[in-house]
Amino acid sequence: MRQVRKKVVSAALAPVLVVGGIAAVVATAATVTSVTLTAGADVNLSGRGHGHGRGMGQWGALGYAKRGWPAEKILRHYYGGTTAGKADKPEVSVILTKQSSVNVRADAGLRVGGQTVAPGQAVRLAGTTATITSGCNGAVVASVPLGASPFVDPINPAPSRPATELLKLCSNGAVYRGGLGLVDGKVVNRLHVDDYVKGVIPRESLPRWADEGGAEALKAQAVAARTYALAALAKGKKIDDTMNSQVYGGVSGEDPRTNIAADATAGQILLALSLIHI
Repeated sequence: MRQVRKKVVSAALAPVLVVGGIAAVVATAATVTSVTLTAGADVNLSGRGHGHGRGMGQWGALGYAKRGWPAEKILRHYYGGTTAGKADKPEVSVILTKQSSVNVRADAGLRVGGQTVAPGQAVRLAGTTATITSGCNGAVVASVPLGASPFVDPINPAPSRPATELLKLCSNGAVYRGGLGLVDGKVVNRLHVDDYVKGVIPRESLPRWADEGGAEALKAQAVAARTYALAALAKGKKIDDTMNSQVYGGVSGEDPRTNIAADATAGQILLALSLIHI
């Protein structure tokens, strides 16, 4: 009788994490073992693909979307015991691990320390002071005390603002929605959660899925990403732009196809009906 050797990948799943009425799933790292199987024997495989193993299975979501499942059904499949809800505290703060300083400009101007900064001028943060310059690293125009808010903000902090209002770092040209500040020596992006997920979806899923019958999977990813971020913050955790939280690339990480998914699900999150175990 022919014998077949297969590798079995297994991952122990932790209970659903319910924080402030929001549900998220956490999984531990996978382990790989080898077993010998007899031809015709049954085998159960349990595991995951690439990534940190928390939350929705993106490739699985794509498969369900291609079967015609709407985003709501995909989310119910992966997050049992939840119902659709709306974010009531939509602001998030994200630590930008690849940025080390705040020196920014915006074509439409900025706001810092309660003052409006004219188009063409830039703002550099250091300590408790904002220095306004004529362009990036230009002549000093004024110094402004930051007060209680160590952030440079766009003219209009609302989500989905035009490119002229977005903040651009002078050091490397990286563009971010919302405000940028220095908190405990770290660069932090403070923005609306709907803007945040625009920089997450393309890094956690593939934008081309929208062209392959997977638009509903991208919508499900938008809701899951929004829920995960707000759940973490409600728990008192800090989130950053890496796999430790969710990979986030700012505007440079966005794609028009995944932005459509974010806008189509604006404000939508998952609320827990009860604590269940997987």
